[in-house]
Amino acid sequence: MHDNVFVATGHGMLGVTLGPATGKALAEYYLTGRRPNVLDPFRFR
Repeated sequence: MHDNVFVATGHGMLGVTLGPATGKALAEYYLTGRRPNVLDPFRFR
């Protein structure tokens, strides 16, 4: 297991549309260490 791995998949045919928002949310998480609320539904439990 690696603590510094981030994966953003599952956009299907909407990758060009949703990719920038996903990238922004992941960049915020990576840089601050705080998970943005928008990512909560996609978190492993």
